[in-house]
Amino acid sequence: MDAQTYAAVRGAMAEAHEAVMALGAVGPPVLWAARSGRLVGYVSLRPVHVGEDAFQGVSELGMLAAGAEADEVMMAWESQDLAVATGAEPDFDGTCLCVLWADATGYKLQRLPYRELDIGPAENGLRACRPDWLVEPAPEVAGPLPLAISSALHMCFAGWGEHANPGIEGVRGYLESCGYSVRLLAYREDAAAGS
Repeated sequence: MDAQTYAAVRGAMAEAHEAVMALGAVGPPVLWAARSGRLVGYVSLRPVHVGEDAFQGVSELGMLAAGAEADEVMMAWESQDLAVATGAEPDFDGTCLCVLWADATGYKLQRLPYRELDIGPAENGLRACRPDWLVEPAPEVAGPLPLAISSALHMCFAGWGEHANPGIEGVRGYLESCGYSVRLLAYREDAAAGS
């Protein structure tokens, strides 16, 4: 994935986060998959229950990348929201949108900390906010990631083991049947074989 694509996906993730905050909510974790430098598609977390179900749901995001045989992924999540949902300790002190790029050999985690600025009630009656973005710390390339994120990355790149890869359309069908939101970007099964 070139720098322009990385910047575009990161920008889209931040814009989506801002839009959802204006509705009084926080966006779900999302995973974008890429193969040979081209974006394949993305998947957003299904509705989950707090605890093990949320952990499993985040982990299964990696199925999209595995089905596409992706060699790179990007993920985004809100640090406090992920911690509450999965029952884990927050990995950042304060509100923060986390943007992760990873391949099978490593990762780069960019934290985008912010303060929530109240902008009044949203049309749905919830408290609407917008982020006041703060200074970004240096990217992290080592150290532990939240366990649910590590589990998703493992699923992205570990392969299917004894099972045959169901392919991107098979994975898409499964994920959508479970309630995930999936979007493929002009991807064809035979294109993967030829690239």
